[in-house]
Amino acid sequence: MIKEEKCIICGSGDLTSVSAAIAPFIRIRCEIDEVLPDFRRLYCPACDFSFFNYRLSVEEVSSLYKGYRSKEYNELRTELEPDWISTCRSFADRSNSSHIARVNQLVSILKEWEIFPSMVLDYGGEEDAWLTRGAFPDAKVQNFDISYKSEQLDANVFDLVVAHTCLNTFHIQLSLSKKYRNTSHRAVTFTLKLRLRVETLGQHQLMGIH
Repeated sequence: MIKEEKCIICGSGDLTSVSAAIAPFIRIRCEIDEVLPDFRRLYCPACDFSFFNYRLSVEEVSSLYKGYRSKEYNELRTELEPDWISTCRSFADRSNSSHIARVNQLVSILKEWEIFPSMVLDYGGEEDAWLTRGAFPDAKVQNFDISYKSEQLDANVFDLVVAHTCLNTFHIQLSLSKKYRNTSHRAVTFTLKLRLRVETLGQHQLMGIH
C-alpha cells in the first residue's frame, strides 16, 4: 500500500483524521497481511476532501479487480458484504433505469457540446462496453480495463475517451494519462465519473468500493 501524509489534491499537511479499518473483502482480495494500526481517514479543510492515508498500489488494484464480478468474486464479496447481491442484480439488468439514465445523460451532454465521435475508447467499463456502445451506436467502440484481458490499444485513433473510475483507483487513472494522450486525437474529450461510498460503524469508517 502507498502511504499518504499530505493532501493528495493540494499537498497540505494541515489535516484532521479519524481511525479507520480496511474492508475485509479488500484485505483478502489484495492479500494485505500487514497490520496497519495507523490506518486513518484524513480530511483536508482547504479542499473539503476526505481520503485514506493508505492507498492501494497498482498491483493491489489489479488483484482487487481481477475477475471483477466473476462467480468467485461475487461469492466472496456477498459473503462479506451481503448487500453486494443487489448491486450484481442491478448490473445484470441492462434495462435498469439507472443504466438508461447514464446513457441518456452522456448523449445529452455530448450533443450540447456538439461532439459526435466516430472512434471511442471505453476505459474501465463493462467487458463488452455495452453502456458506451448504447450511447454511441454509430461509432466504433474499443474497450480497455485492468479486470480482464483487453485488446491492445490502437494509436492515435480515438475521438473520445469515456473513463469509468472511482476514488480508490483514481491515482491509477492519473498515472495512465499518458496512455490516453498517446491513443487519442489532440481534440479528445475526457469524461470522468467519480463515485464514493463511506460506511460508518461507530468510530470506525470502512473503505467502501464499487
